[in-house]
Amino acid sequence: FFDDSLRTVMHFSEHIEQVGKQGCLSILASPVLSNILAVLFLGIGVIAQLLGSLCLLTGRHPDESTKALIGWTVAQPVLYGQLSNVEFVTESISLVGGLLMLRAHLVHDRATNAVGARTQLFGRLLLPAMYLYYAWLFTFWDFSEEETSDFFAYFTSLSKSVVD
Repeated sequence: FFDDSLRTVMHFSEHIEQVGKQGCLSILASPVLSNILAVLFLGIGVIAQLLGSLCLLTGRHPDESTKALIGWTVAQPVLYGQLSNVEFVTESISLVGGLLMLRAHLVHDRATNAVGARTQLFGRLLLPAMYLYYAWLFTFWDFSEEETSDFFAYFTSLSKSVVD
């Protein structure tokens, strides 16, 4: 998050253009209004990422920091208009899962606490989303790579992808 906030600051005008013209703000009638809102939302996002990551690194205000980072992680695909980009969305879901697990560890005294246990459970359920997506892509690619009527050739093509 720290790295992403610095990258956003370094290329702020490009991000404003992307969010204002290609993101969810592009549906507004006025390009000036969409640019103003893009600056506002991106500024909030940079502050949330920068302060949230620094606070987590120093161990201060973990409750507010994890909430800010989770909020930005959920808002980012919507803001950039990337809801149809499954890879980006699954990466965001995995990040939310990791942040929920961190939140359960830092905010709640024990995982036996009902709220902490639920938070940890949701984090564990969301964390592997990106890996499941890539596993599905790999499996789909393996089973649809080539059509053959020969079982041995099909089995050889599957074992080739496992060995490679």
